[in-house]
Amino acid sequence: MVIEPQPVIPKAAAAYLKRCLPPQPQAKWEQVLAVLRTAPAAMTVHPGATLAAVARTALGLWLLRVVYIDGRVDPAPLLDPVRFPDSDQLRGHLFDQLIPALVTTRSPSADPADPFRPRHRHDPVQTRRWLAYLARTMTRPPDGSAPTRDIAWWRLAQGTRMFTATIRFASGLALGLVFGLVFGLVFGLVFGLMVGLVFGLMGGSWLLEEPGLTNLRLHGRVSQLAGGLAFGLAGGLVFGLAFGLVSGIVGGLVFGLVLGLAFGLAFGLVVGLITWVEVPSGAERATAPMTSWRADRALNLVRTATFMLMGGLVFGLAFGLVGGSADGLAVGLVSGNHHAWLAYLVATYRLAWAGRLPRALMPFLDDAHRLGLLRAVGPIYQFRHADLQDHLAADSSPN
Repeated sequence: MVIEPQPVIPKAAAAYLKRCLPPQPQAKWEQVLAVLRTAPAAMTVHPGATLAAVARTALGLWLLRVVYIDGRVDPAPLLDPVRFPDSDQLRGHLFDQLIPALVTTRSPSADPADPFRPRHRHDPVQTRRWLAYLARTMTRPPDGSAPTRDIAWWRLAQGTRMFTATIRFASGLALGLVFGLVFGLVFGLVFGLMVGLVFGLMGGSWLLEEPGLTNLRLHGRVSQLAGGLAFGLAGGLVFGLAFGLVSGIVGGLVFGLVLGLAFGLAFGLVVGLITWVEVPSGAERATAPMTSWRADRALNLVRTATFMLMGGLVFGLAFGLVGGSADGLAVGLVSGNHHAWLAYLVATYRLAWAGRLPRALMPFLDDAHRLGLLRAVGPIYQFRHADLQDHLAADSSPN
């Protein structure tokens, strides 16, 4: 069974628009509504034919209300056959004016009970430019994949080709250099090369990973926790012995074995715990895109902070707190099964640097959703209507 919406007849469209107007609308509105009421349902030569063709859909009525009624714009041009000779040109005009109308008429609000007002103030021109870039990227993906209607935040790095192997290596090196400025250039270079190499070799799989979340619920998962810890400790013991024997050649066998076993067991314990804590978010858990993004961000931060703490405690006495924490950071960045937020982080920094998207992309998309420009389908955003995406994708303005 397929449900298809029927076209809105001109009289019903005029009645809807009148209900959206103030009790005493301007005389120009009365004229526009009068012409619309007399327009035939079929396309014929009539002063209100173009307007009736646009108003015959729910999308067209919404555009007319937002741009001309909420925006308090003179409606007289709606009946101008020279300016709008057909419905495509009128609809394109409405799409062009939609973003400025929504941004300027809906001021920001921090009231959680008001879901239809943005949380931040935005520039209409910039908003249009950013959404147009997203629409073009979705319609003609730079990575050569099929066009899509979905804005999945964890696919941003892959779809925009902003997380290549070169970029991964450069990002890790830059992170190390930042550490080097604070804790010494030699340490920074060594750490940067190490992290850059890890990012370059292992970061490619992050592009395909789904978002995750932290699940600390014990009910029904005790045996899984015990198995994860046992596996982690066994692997850590083997790694610790091997590390200790190698280190013992340089610093003495006893010292090497003690350090290796301490590190291996601590590492294995944390790995087992993180493996148990990490679970895929899934569409059934992520009720909204921001929920999915925040959950994966929290998971990555918890995992990295845990390994940094472990590295600082275990290696702190031997190599110093900074060196131990840095080693823990490197391990924390590559461990686990969910790194979507890390890939998103690098991609948004690069896109913001190029002026194509805002640095705080998810809050921006959340505001676009509150304004009605986007809709949410589980953890994915979509443009409110496919025609809006297609219209913005045709925008050839440079970014």
